[in-house]
Amino acid sequence: MTTAISLAVIGITVSPLPAQADWWSRNVAPLGPAIEQGAHDTGNAIEKGAHDTGNAVEKGAHDTGNAVEKGAHDTGNAIEKGAHDTGNAVEKGAHDTGKTIEKAVQDTGKAGETVYTFGVREIQGIGDSVRDADKRLKEGKFVDTI
Repeated sequence: MTTAISLAVIGITVSPLPAQADWWSRNVAPLGPAIEQGAHDTGNAIEKGAHDTGNAVEKGAHDTGNAVEKGAHDTGNAIEKGAHDTGNAVEKGAHDTGKTIEKAVQDTGKAGETVYTFGVREIQGIGDSVRDADKRLKEGKFVDTI
């Protein structure tokens, strides 16, 4: 009479016969440590994956923070430079306008002087003509006076 033990978990029927027991120790028994090692390795792989994912998320957040900080810094610098350039342009424009107004006043003054000098010379010329005509009349040269 042989008694067989059924292991439902792994689907193997075990018999207490020595030949079958030897087969068990050679073929089935080594599976326990291999299964244990596989479970251990799977746990380690899952743990490492979770750790690596955490590190990647942390690095991504850090890099994003640095990028936002750099962007804000660059924006501030651009605004500051724009304000500085605008101030310089306004200052130069005001300076150029002042120079233009100053030159216009000087030119107007020169034009006024020129008109005045012209007027004085014209009046002097008329006076000279009248004097010459008077002199010719006194000399009796009526034709020369015209």
